[in-house]
Amino acid sequence: MFSAWRTEQDELIRFLSVSGCLSLQKDIATPPLAIYQTRYPMSLPELKVVVSNSKTTVAVTIDGHLNSLTVGVLESNLDAVLSTDARRIVLDCSGLSFTSSAGLRIFLETVKQMKSRGGSCAFASLTPAVCEVFQMAGFLETMEVHPSRESALVSKHL
Repeated sequence: MFSAWRTEQDELIRFLSVSGCLSLQKDIATPPLAIYQTRYPMSLPELKVVVSNSKTTVAVTIDGHLNSLTVGVLESNLDAVLSTDARRIVLDCSGLSFTSSAGLRIFLETVKQMKSRGGSCAFASLTPAVCEVFQMAGFLETMEVHPSRESALVSKHL
């Protein structure tokens, strides 16, 4: 039984390699996705985070694409900020082109942690795409959102 399955598998691999859908290298089959990525290299989305401190407020500028591949960059920066005694965090989203549920999770965790210690967290300059995601998630009604970084920095909403 196993030998019949192995023969069928070998025939399929030979067919796929002849048709150009599969590459055989040293008897190791390379899946079609890997071949596609080799032929058509795509850059992974990037996320840049810049943290600026003042006496009691930390401004975090987020630039790029926030998803499960890039959320670690933001998470590590926010963990560092949360380890300080900052009373307020302003998340400047003017350069944020997209956020997935992974980004929403980090945002929600940050807001909860700041509230639990008597602080606050505000969002500023949401791009239209991010604003739409915030609206669908109900964040616009429950989170502190400002039209600009400056208005969020001067607001004393605690």
